[in-house]
Amino acid sequence: MGPKAKISKLSNDSLGTLTVRIINNVDASPVTEVKTSDYYAICIQVLENYKSATTKTEKKKDDAINVEFQNRKDIYGEIRKYLQGLLISPDEEIKTSANKVYTEMNRFGRDFVNSKTADQSYIYSQIIAGLKKSELSADLLALKLTAKVTQLDAAHRSYEEQYMQWGNFKKAALPASKLRSDVESALKNLIDELDWLVRKAPTEALKNLQTSIYARIDEVNLTNTKNKPDETSDTKPEGEVAA
Repeated sequence: MGPKAKISKLSNDSLGTLTVRIINNVDASPVTEVKTSDYYAICIQVLENYKSATTKTEKKKDDAINVEFQNRKDIYGEIRKYLQGLLISPDEEIKTSANKVYTEMNRFGRDFVNSKTADQSYIYSQIIAGLKKSELSADLLALKLTAKVTQLDAAHRSYEEQYMQWGNFKKAALPASKLRSDVESALKNLIDELDWLVRKAPTEALKNLQTSIYARIDEVNLTNTKNKPDETSDTKPEGEVAA
């Protein structure tokens, strides 16, 4: 199997790893003809595009949103539980205030937290708007809930901001799989260029660079092959961590 065929068989992560290693090999080489070639410049550019589209970055953004989502839910739950305790307060004024605030908190019941995330956001915004009405300000103050409601409002706004940023990121960043063909094409064109240079003027430096790049392809291809699941085994090997 030739080097270009081996490139086509690599996983997305292994392809990114190989591109980094080839660029490092070219950078360390004294061969200026390859360093100044258009195909090498294209390799560098497509690698940057490929890095910006990694699913790991999306995962980090998704995790950050989940933290804000849970934080908002926790604060809402704390307020609701606190109010439920005050509903049986022996202090009639406190009980009255607790009933008024709890009624606002309970407008949509308690099961809305199992609804679609978009529906939850709408309901949270309605609950917060209701709690911030001027006619409840004295009750919140008496129940020592003013700061907690402000905290709920801040958590909701933080979640919404994170979610919108995530949406913008998803629209702007192309998935790595869609950029794969660009990376493959750039590497294969660079190899063709290198092979042509070796045939044209087989200097020791050029042959060493060619041998080094072919070795990098074999290394990544071998690792990628080993990491494929064994269909005859119930266990799956661990995948390669991209360098």
